[in-house]
Amino acid sequence: MSSVPFYLFGIIFFVAFVFIFVTGGFIFFNVNRVFRTVLKSAEQQLSESSNATKGNPNSQAARSGSSLKCLNCGAGLEQPEERSPDGKLRCAYCHQWTSV
Repeated sequence: MSSVPFYLFGIIFFVAFVFIFVTGGFIFFNVNRVFRTVLKSAEQQLSESSNATKGNPNSQAARSGSSLKCLNCGAGLEQPEERSPDGKLRCAYCHQWTSV
């Protein structure tokens, strides 16, 4: 009769060990999967941005995904009034020249 507590302790210890082992593995592999997904996404965005800026840095492809704003008043420059040969834009709101 005295060996029953030892068997019971062994079974409880074994179940707790398996539970901790399985839970730890689940957490480790999910965190690893999330990190790999984030790194792959960051590498893809980095390669896309480096490909977009090759050539003319003032091209529309280089500015895609970012909204241009006037440095003087902060208005959006989606439809600038004028563009100078050196790449400056004239704001349609405050009529000042701004560099992009």
